[in-house]
Amino acid sequence: MFEEIKSTIYGVAIGDAFGLAHDTKSRQMMKENPVYTIMDGFHEAGTYSDDTALTLALLDGLSKFEINEEDLMENFFQAAFMNKYAAIENAGFGFGRTTIEALSNYKNEIKPWGRSSFHSNGNGALMRHSPVPLYLYYSGISDDIEKVLSFSKTITALTHAHPISIIASGIYTLFMIELLKDSSPDVALNRAYDLAKNYYNRDSITREYFTYFKRLNDLDFHYIDETKIKSTGYVIDSLEASLWSFIPTISFKEAIIRACNLGGDTDTICAITGSMAALYYGMENIPKDFIIRIKNSQLIDEMIQKFYDNLCSNF
Repeated sequence: MFEEIKSTIYGVAIGDAFGLAHDTKSRQMMKENPVYTIMDGFHEAGTYSDDTALTLALLDGLSKFEINEEDLMENFFQAAFMNKYAAIENAGFGFGRTTIEALSNYKNEIKPWGRSSFHSNGNGALMRHSPVPLYLYYSGISDDIEKVLSFSKTITALTHAHPISIIASGIYTLFMIELLKDSSPDVALNRAYDLAKNYYNRDSITREYFTYFKRLNDLDFHYIDETKIKSTGYVIDSLEASLWSFIPTISFKEAIIRACNLGGDTDTICAITGSMAALYYGMENIPKDFIIRIKNSQLIDEMIQKFYDNLCSNF
């Protein structure tokens, strides 16, 4: 259990740092200058962004027997405005508009906090979501799809409340749980899609929006041409790009390189890809020179240990 938790969270941080130096670069730029390791960019190599900071904030908030939504929002607020969980002291950055608006609602006591317009479907909830499948699996309720997807929705909707964002997080959660159950990546995606389809098709609204994810049901999805993969901050694009980057690979490094060289929203897509690849391949498969470059790894280790200790004590 400890190794799976550690590898997943480090996968987020390493992917985030790997992609950060190339964030917003076009695919053509990446083709002309492909990247194969963590590099300096605007920030020093090994610096992570809001993707990891919010992941740690969520991990911290789930390190309790009783989960409190206000505590989670306070953690997100501390990450966004007080630089808590940041890679470098007083250097938190990258927080998206939808997250900031939800946190403003939280501080001004305006409910619901989460934004529910179609234009609020950025990847800001999906990027931080990796603690959720870990929590659900190791607390022993991962076989109860109703509870799994209800909990995933609750955590997502704190900031991103549109059905598309909720479904994206749900598919990701089910996919990661299948990896925890030792399914191969392609089988994990097939099972996650089928479980999600059965659940979301029960409601007319989510049934409509679930059709937006139908490409994931293509058995050859991860082999489609790169030109058909969009690496934007739209949550469906980010989920597709991450799955496409990870599933056909044979190592963590290959998955991260594949994700980063798509260009676009590279820090987030690499962070999501990193969570998948690190969970599946394990900590031992992550290049040591990637691990040692991550800034504030002491904080990451502390949050991982706290989360693990809570699971051991309460479940």
